[in-house]
Amino acid sequence: MYPSSNPDAPFNRIKTDTELTSFFAGLQARTFREISLAAGATLYVKMVRPTDIIIRRFGLYVNAGELRCEIYRGATIAGVWAESLPVIPKNEISARPLPQYVPQSHLEAGGTFSGGTLYDVIDVKTAGAGGQQLTVGNTRDDILGAPAGTGFYKFSNPGSGTAVGIFTLAWDELPAP
Repeated sequence: MYPSSNPDAPFNRIKTDTELTSFFAGLQARTFREISLAAGATLYVKMVRPTDIIIRRFGLYVNAGELRCEIYRGATIAGVWAESLPVIPKNEISARPLPQYVPQSHLEAGGTFSGGTLYDVIDVKTAGAGGQQLTVGNTRDDILGAPAGTGFYKFSNPGSGTAVGIFTLAWDELPAP
């Protein structure tokens, strides 16, 4: 493609598509969860990955208080994981290849875990004064590969009041051929 009608113009370029093939193939998914934790409270989330994934974006946003997220692998689970988080395809257009891919990973909350290897820590805190309070966030856009298995997220409120925020996650699934 040429941006001008003159194919010999010095500024002509070939137009390329900068989007990811995984998006158009329907292999990208996302989730979110609203969080409200009293001071000292903890929320545990696990992500079961039947296939390798590439984490494209992790977000933790806080409207009030302070949230800390610790990310683990290899932990020992306990309790009842009764809450399913939504798993939403990022590309739901009708032009996706058939059969349309259904994300295999799933996320659950409600149980607990212990041990494991700590992989990352994210802290987000708003200003304490009501007049100064703003929504703040921490978004990690660096690409991380995670193997098939289970990943764990521990959300805690180290502050003195109720923490309110949103957790988001977006990933590509790498299904076996």
